[in-house]
Amino acid sequence: MPNPAWRLTWALNTLKAPDGRILIPGFADRVRPVSEADRRALERIPNNDEAWLAEYGLPVFLDQARGTELLRRLLFEPTCTICGLVSGYTGRGAKTVLPAEARAKIDFRLVPDMEPAMVLRQLREHLDAQGFPDIEVIDGLGVNPARSDLDAAIVQSIIASGETTYGRPAIVYPLMAGTGPMHMLCQAFGTPAASGAGCGYAGDQIHAPNENIRLEDYWKGMMWMGRLLAEFGTVK
Repeated sequence: MPNPAWRLTWALNTLKAPDGRILIPGFADRVRPVSEADRRALERIPNNDEAWLAEYGLPVFLDQARGTELLRRLLFEPTCTICGLVSGYTGRGAKTVLPAEARAKIDFRLVPDMEPAMVLRQLREHLDAQGFPDIEVIDGLGVNPARSDLDAAIVQSIIASGETTYGRPAIVYPLMAGTGPMHMLCQAFGTPAASGAGCGYAGDQIHAPNENIRLEDYWKGMMWMGRLLAEFGTVK
């Protein structure tokens, strides 16, 4: 009898090569090239390689990428990630069984101008072409990527008001490796937007049970938002 765990393992093996290349035909065809403005922004971001390696307990990053190249990959390249695998018996002791089913949760981080529906269709077509029509694909959640021009008025207002508040040059990430409602709230209507104007700090333990904020940062954050409203209010 066919083993679902092996079937799923073989199917997943067709998605990505050992060198990290995503093998789904056409997957990256719509990925935008990095502009000169983006490259200049990346070069101004401080190098945190050693701190990241220490935090994650890694000797090196994939392909030994570092500095600007590491940031370019992190922010501007799409991904294909196996988030979890479940099948059969995995408890203590022996149990010679053939699993009845196997499941994997995967995600794709998209970059402009990719679309969730397009990637889902490409995945289905790829699995069929590789001989895995029996692998069911269930669409969990799809969020369109969003991107605003660095010269947009709201972006420049955030930069100017932030530099006034904190008295130092702004560090601008041209894109972020995360998911949020930017597209559905703003870009879908042609409205530029920017994120990251918050008041956290390196030790805030974001999303953890002991997430915290420093009062000085809290008050400075409110001052920044006030200056941002005043700054953006002068844009014509």
